[in-house]
Amino acid sequence: DAILQMALDVTGARYGIVRLLSPEATLVTGSVAGENLQRPLIEALALTDETITGWVASHAQPLCIADVREPPWNSRYYPLDRDREMRSELAVPLVGGGGQVEGVLNLESPRVGAFGEGDRLLLQALATQAVIAIQEARLLDALQDSAEHLLSWPCDRVLDRLADLARDLVGARAACIRTADAAPGAKPDLEVPIRTLGTLEVYGLARADAEWDRKVLGCLAHMAALAMDNEHRQRLLQHTLEQRTVAETFAAVGDVAANLLHQLNNKLGIIPLRVQGIEDKHADVLAGNAWLARQLAEIRKSAQEAMAAVRDNLSLLRPGQHAPVGLGDCIEQARRMLSVPSTFTVELHDVHALPKVNADARSLSMVFLNLFDNAATATAGAGQVEVHGRCRDGHVLVAVSDSGPGISRDLQDRIFEHSWSGRSGKLGFGLWWVRTLMTRLGGDITVDSDGRRGTTFLLSLPHV
Repeated sequence: DAILQMALDVTGARYGIVRLLSPEATLVTGSVAGENLQRPLIEALALTDETITGWVASHAQPLCIADVREPPWNSRYYPLDRDREMRSELAVPLVGGGGQVEGVLNLESPRVGAFGEGDRLLLQALATQAVIAIQEARLLDALQDSAEHLLSWPCDRVLDRLADLARDLVGARAACIRTADAAPGAKPDLEVPIRTLGTLEVYGLARADAEWDRKVLGCLAHMAALAMDNEHRQRLLQHTLEQRTVAETFAAVGDVAANLLHQLNNKLGIIPLRVQGIEDKHADVLAGNAWLARQLAEIRKSAQEAMAAVRDNLSLLRPGQHAPVGLGDCIEQARRMLSVPSTFTVELHDVHALPKVNADARSLSMVFLNLFDNAATATAGAGQVEVHGRCRDGHVLVAVSDSGPGISRDLQDRIFEHSWSGRSGKLGFGLWWVRTLMTRLGGDITVDSDGRRGTTFLLSLPHV
C-alpha cells in the first residue's frame, strides 16, 4: 500500500493497482488506490497477453502507453474502474532476483501521454522495493510457519518442510538438507552450513546475486539446527526417563528378589540337609540299595543346582556394583560361559583395546552371553559371531554380527518388547532383558538386518 501511494505521488498518476502472481498462475489484486474509486475491478486476471497487465507479466517487460484507445492496446485494456475513463497507462513487472515475476505495478491517468521515461524509471525503482517487501514477508511467513511446527512435528518432517520453503523462496529447482553423516551428493549451486550438523543445499538456482539467497538459507538453516537440537534433546530426555524408570523398577524388584531368594533358600536349602540326614541314618539300607542311593544323590544335586540358578538369576535384579570394567574382559567371560557346539565360533576384533566403561561386570557379561546364545540358536549351532569394537563421541561402540538368517524389518522394533513371542534368552526374557540391562548401565542397543542374511546388534556405552 505504501509503495503504491508513493508511486502515485512521485509520478502524478491518479490511480494505481498492484497485482501479485498467485501459486495458481493468476494475477490477484494486492493493493488498489485512487481518487473516488466507485467500482474497482479487482478480480484475478489470467497470465496471458489478452490484457496489458497479463502482457507485462508474461514478457517481464515494462509498458508506457500514451493512449490506451490506440491499437493494439485498445483491445487489451482492462479498466481499473467501471465509472472512470482512463487514457494512459504505465505498467512495470515486479521481477525477483532470479528473474521470476512476482506481479505487476500499474499506474493510470485520465490524461493522454501522462507518463514519460522518467516516470518509468521511478516506477521500476519502486517495483524493486516492492519485490524486496514481498520476499521479506514470505521469509517471515516461512519462519513463523516453521516455528509453529518446530516442537510438534517430527524432525524429518520439519527438515522436509524447510527444504521446500528454501526451494520456493529462492526460486530454485530443488533443495535438500544433508546431514553431516550423509553421503555427499551432486555439487549444489548454493549451500549454507547448519552449524556442524549438515548443510542446506539448493540446485537449479537462476539468479546471479546470491546475497539475498544466503540470507534466506541462513535463516532456514538456523531453524533446521533448532529442529535437530530439539530432536537430540528429546532423545536424551527419553533415554533419561527410560533409565529412571528402569532404576525405579529394579529398585522395587530387587527388594522382591531379595525376599524371594531368602524364602526359597529356606525351603530349597533344607533339602540337601534332609538328604544328608537320611543318608547318615540309613547308611546300611542305602549300601544295599544302589538305586535309592542314586535317587537321593540326584535330589540333593537338583536342589543345589536349583538354588544356584535362582541365586544367579535373581542377583541380576538387585543393584550391581558399578566400577570401571574392560569390555574385552566381559566379552571373553561371556564367550567362556557359552555352551555351544564346536561348529559355532565367536571371533573378537579390537575389543581388548577399548576404553573401560562404568558398569557391573556380571550384568555386562550376561548381555553378551544372551546375544551369543541367540546367535547360536539362529544358526543352529553351525555359524559364527564377529564382535568389533570402536570409539566415537565419548562412547564405546560394540557391533555383534552373526551369520544367521536375519530379522525382517517389520520385526526389528518388536524384538525388544517384553511380550515378544520369539525365543527367549538365558534368563527367559530374551532381548527385552538385554535392552533393559543396557538401559540400566546407561547405554543403548539397536539392531540392523536386511531380513535375509545376518543380524548386527550395536551396543553403545559411555566410556570412563
